Order: sequence, then structure tokens, then C-alpha cells
Amino acid sequence: MGNKRLRSSQQSCSRGNVIGNIKKTKSKRMSNIEQILTSISIFFVGGYMFFMFCGRNSNPKNSRYNEILDSKKITKHLIFAAIFLIIGMIRFDSYAFETLYFTPILFIASLLIFNQIIKKIYHRNILIEIRSNVSPYVNKRATFLDRLFGFVIILFSVITPLLIKKIN
Repeated sequence: MGNKRLRSSQQSCSRGNVIGNIKKTKSKRMSNIEQILTSISIFFVGGYMFFMFCGRNSNPKNSRYNEILDSKKITKHLIFAAIFLIIGMIRFDSYAFETLYFTPILFIASLLIFNQIIKKIYHRNILIEIRSNVSPYVNKRATFLDRLFGFVIILFSVITPLLIKKIN
């Protein structure tokens, strides 16, 4: 009688191990898919931010973010940002980096807001300069406010989605 109980408990343990192994395999597969999707979001958002600040040369007047400030060319950027916004809303409950899909719309909104402030003060568009160690500041018209607002725009559009995820 004792042997039967021992055998049945061993069999149920082995069944439990098989089911546990199947669940682990599925969770590993889902984890790999989640990691791939997270990598894709980081790649696209990083690529978008890099694309916006790389111009035809190092002059900030030729940077692509100036297209957003042109009312005729803003449509394609808004469509791109809206697509990422929808993807971000769908994947909001995933990993923290999935909220980076909100970055393009936050970038556009903050750029337009800070550009209006610069227009009121200096009567021109904002000049966002990314300073590298190799080249000095290119545009002499860029003021402290241009540099400060440029830094705030980048920081706001990248950090805010992560803070939103942290709060939820």
C-alpha cells in the first residue's frame, strides 16, 4: 500500500515537471518575442530622433526638425507619430521601453511649444544644436535659450514615456 502511494506521488510530480517545462518553454518564447519587439521600439525611436537632428551638414538651420516647423511638411511627421502612438497604446502593458513609442508625438508637441516661445522672444525658429566634442557650436545666433530648450525637448520626449510607465 505504501509503495502505491509513493509511485502515484512520483508520477504526479513528473507530470507536474512536464507541465512546468512546457510553461517555461512558452514563457521563454514569449520573452524572446517581447525582447525583439522592445529592441524594435528602441531602434525606431532612436532612429527617428537621430534622423530629426541630422541635417545635410552640421548647420541646425538645415536639420530635418525644421520640416516640423513648416506647416506644409508637418503632415508626414504627424502621421508617423500617430502610428507609433497607436502601437504604443496597444503595447503599453508590455516592458517599460515599449512606452518609447510615445516619443515622436512628444517630440513634435514639445518642439512646437518651445518654438512658439522662441518666436515670441527672438522672432525666428528655434535652433537646436547638438554639441559634439569635435566641432564647436555652428550657429552664432543660437542663444542660451535655444540650447536649453533643445536639451529640454530631447530630455522631455525620451524621459516622459518611461516616467509614465513607472507611475502606472
